[in-house]
Order: sequence, then C-alpha cells, then structure tokens
Amino acid sequence: MSNKIKRLRRQVLFLTTLCFFLLVSCGGGGKEIKSLPDGQRRVTTLINQGHKYYIDGNLSKASGYYKNALDLSHTIDFQEGVVKGLNGIGIIKYTNGDTDDAMKDFETAIQISGKINNKILLSDSLGNMGKIYSSRGDLEKAMEFYQRSLAIYKEAGYEGGKAIRLNDIGTIYKKQGELDDAIVFFNDSLKINES
Repeated sequence: MSNKIKRLRRQVLFLTTLCFFLLVSCGGGGKEIKSLPDGQRRVTTLINQGHKYYIDGNLSKASGYYKNALDLSHTIDFQEGVVKGLNGIGIIKYTNGDTDDAMKDFETAIQISGKINNKILLSDSLGNMGKIYSSRGDLEKAMEFYQRSLAIYKEAGYEGGKAIRLNDIGTIYKKQGELDDAIVFFNDSLKINES
C-alpha cells in the first residue's frame, strides 16, 4: 500500500474523532464559547481553525493553529486548551505516520485530563490512544482504551461520544473477524446517530 493511501486511511480514521472535537470545542460537550474569558475564547477559536484546516487536508496549517492554541493555553494556564491542543497536534502526527510522538501527546493529554477531572476530554484522549493501538494491530489494547472511553461517555451521558466509541469497538470486532459482534456495535452506534 502506498504512503499516500496509508495517510488517507489514517485521516479517515480520525474524521469521527474530529467531528466530536468540533462538538466539544463549539460547546456541544463543553462550555459555551461566549461565556469563556478572552484568552480561553482565543484558544477555542484557534482549535476550531485547526479542525477546519485538518478537514480541508491542510495539515501544516492545522498543525500551526493547534500549536498556537497549545502555546497560548500554557501561557494563560488553560488546561482544557492544553489537552485539546495536544490532541490536535497528536492527530496531525498520527496522520503523518508519527505514531510514537502522537502517543506521547495523547498520554500527556490523558494525564492532564485526569488531573483537571474533565471526563469528556479524558475520554477523547483515551479514544485517540485506542486508534493508535488499532492502527498498530494491537487490537486487544485498542479495545481496552475504547472500552474505558465508552464507559466514561456513558457515565457522562454524552450520546455523541458514545456513538463514536461504539463504532470504534465495532471496527475492532470486524478486524478480529467477529462480524456478529461488530454488527451489534455498529447498529447501536447508528441508533444513537439517528435519534
């Protein structure tokens, strides 16, 4: 398989995660942008711009926005912004094939999310780790991260995140050749998305 195809496959793997990022960054799972202080609002805008350029396929521009958001978040001590910046940068690294560095970013995001007790961001970061393990063929470890993430989304009552994670778990079952189980998870994800 050519590098271009591998890169495109990695981008597709993260599209559902990115859709969730957009929901969270725009207030779907976090605070309303208008209610944030100026610095935090700026970070949120930078993250959203990064998502836009990622979706457009302009990874270098997306990376620049994520890095600016991360730098500003450190400056103003906005830990949620640090986590979102690390996840964004990690996604870019992963898409470019640098899974080792992406994993470091996601591990740091997991640690910070736990410290600040932000369950949604923790679940996002766990899901990102699952995607790395899945891409490496370590389906057991990927499943572990996906299940931890799903449990948090369920506890938080976040249906959008739950749908994404159910789909990820279905994909693992599909890769393992357990098609009946895969279909159950895909259908459960679909039911949430249709409601």
